[in-house]
Amino acid sequence: MHITLAGLLLAFTLSIFGAVVYGVYMSRAAVEEASLSLADKRAQQQKLVEAVQVASETKPQRASLDKLIIPPGGSGAFIASVESIGNISGVTYSVFSVDAQGPRKGSPGNIVLSVQFSGGYAACIRFLRLIETMPESVAVSSFSLQYGATTGTWGGTLGFSALSFDTP
Repeated sequence: MHITLAGLLLAFTLSIFGAVVYGVYMSRAAVEEASLSLADKRAQQQKLVEAVQVASETKPQRASLDKLIIPPGGSGAFIASVESIGNISGVTYSVFSVDAQGPRKGSPGNIVLSVQFSGGYAACIRFLRLIETMPESVAVSSFSLQYGATTGTWGGTLGFSALSFDTP
């Protein structure tokens, strides 16, 4: 079996042609992969731009929502605010129960307070109104008010809670 020059040239040409076809195929696959990666990056970038835009457009609303929830380390300040309301309204008060339930997985917990108070009728109602209109989101769970015939003053109890990210 003799290999002729024409056969060698044909084999060489076919091997070159095969290498070129293989190279074109591999280049095409690499270009497709790069373009898919670029498309993914553009989609991620667009999502980030949209998130930043939403964050900037809702900044005032988020700031007002942040005020509704007691921040970490803020339970003491919240209780002090309740005591200030007692002083401002003119009632005699006593915080007799505090219960803190910590936050879980990004959801706020609660701080629950029970307060006894006494004073004139208007002062007691003002105390309730000021508690209900605190900047924090307060939910009143119980309220009682009675007139004391022997003392001549009004008195009662108030139970309420506020959302809190503070940990007990």
